[in-house]
Amino acid sequence: MSLCMKEWTKKYGRIFGYFEGHTPILVVSDPNILQDMFITSFSNFNSHREYVFDNPHEKEGHLFTAQGLRWKRQRFVINPTFSSAKLKQMSPLINHSIDALMKKLTEQYQLGEPFDIYAFLKRFTMDTIWSCAFGLDTDMQNNPNDPYLIQSQRDRSAPIDVTTDTEIEASLVRKITKHEIAGNIYLFMIAGYETTSTALAYATYVLATNPNEQLKLQEHIDSHFNPDTDKNRCMSFKIAKYSTILFRPFFHT
Repeated sequence: MSLCMKEWTKKYGRIFGYFEGHTPILVVSDPNILQDMFITSFSNFNSHREYVFDNPHEKEGHLFTAQGLRWKRQRFVINPTFSSAKLKQMSPLINHSIDALMKKLTEQYQLGEPFDIYAFLKRFTMDTIWSCAFGLDTDMQNNPNDPYLIQSQRDRSAPIDVTTDTEIEASLVRKITKHEIAGNIYLFMIAGYETTSTALAYATYVLATNPNEQLKLQEHIDSHFNPDTDKNRCMSFKIAKYSTILFRPFFHT
């Protein structure tokens, strides 16, 4: 589908339309218009169309499926979780998971045999999600048989039974219900687990098959980060422009 979009954009321009059955679809790739839609006038473009496989019982459950005022209310409550200050506070938890990952990878390397790095990245991702989002040290990197990890790999799309009132009470304008909390916990899991681990695996593969770029990245990181003095790896990594340019396509794949 992405190849079709690319060809159609070349042929018809940055704004064009097509039909999916009887449903008209408008495709916009003009940067100025997208800037207006996603930032300046985002409050008017927060909703999305209904998908065929959406569960009707979880329509109001979490941020991804919520619409209109319900979406705005949930976003108002959840958005501060991802502020720069909050992310900085999470750095020690992320660093702890990174240290555990590096220890496991070193052990595997010393065996001198090929191994599946994707399995380790999935455990690392799940470990990080549980520690940052839920405050739990699951140590899944040392326990590949953890029931939560196995269940997530077996059926990451298992629905949560979420039913909420469609009417938004005035008293709930800046609150989030228990059902919505459950729904957004579910969202954190499905949105963060496979997407992050797959992107990391792909980035690792690209770096392994392009040693010159890998060396350039390593030198660039070393020029911005001193492991003996810089404890906050997240903030040090923020200023590494080459790293940002290199990894951005992986997380859009």
